Amino acid sequence: FSVFALPGVWAANAIQVGRTDCSVEFSVGSDYTELQKSDVTVDLYKVASVDKSSEYTVVKDFKGLDVSGLSIEDKAGSAAEWEKRAETAAQMVTDGSIAPTKKVVTKNGMVTANNLETGLYLICPEQVVTDNYTYTFAPSMVSLPNNYYGNGGSDTWVYNLTGENGITLKPEQHERFGDLLINKTLTALNATSGDKATFVFQIDITKADGTTESKVEALTFDAAGKQSAKITGLPAGAQVKV
Repeated sequence: FSVFALPGVWAANAIQVGRTDCSVEFSVGSDYTELQKSDVTVDLYKVASVDKSSEYTVVKDFKGLDVSGLSIEDKAGSAAEWEKRAETAAQMVTDGSIAPTKKVVTKNGMVTANNLETGLYLICPEQVVTDNYTYTFAPSMVSLPNNYYGNGGSDTWVYNLTGENGITLKPEQHERFGDLLINKTLTALNATSGDKATFVFQIDITKADGTTESKVEALTFDAAGKQSAKITGLPAGAQVKV
């Protein structure tokens, strides 16, 4: 997200600080189709106000957060620094149980947060859990209005980040796992011979993406009774044949 605070002399006009009609459009992107069918909740927190010359002043809940402007020429360094600031702000939210300024939920993979004041916002999409995966999102920052001068665009302030200026969320996909318990009951064993009975189980696993693997487990009895073998770390959605 572009959150560079540009010197006022670089912008075509001063920021209209009193506006309350700013907006941000969010999209889950096309990397994971099941996210387009899921409800993704996006929490927005106003961490700072902005003046006419694009300088930020943190609000009370985020006192101590560094929101000073960074060099527009150092894009990589500035982006990394804003990522750190977003992580710090997100921790402040957790530690202080801060309520979001706005909460929106995607429908068909998209949603727009409307009626926002000008300022600097922390974006915290909430974790999404589906049948087979968990999706997490790193916190980020976005400025309202925004300015794309540093990315080769116009120096005009943009108050509604929609369409090509909208934000595509960056989810990380994590596999969910489950366990399989194999219960074996041996009803009789000729213990007089001193022999033991070993039972070998082959577990064939076909994952949701079509890849396969096999595991082997064994149970050894020296008398009649019950035993169990627990196979852990099986990916959710897999078909398992024993």
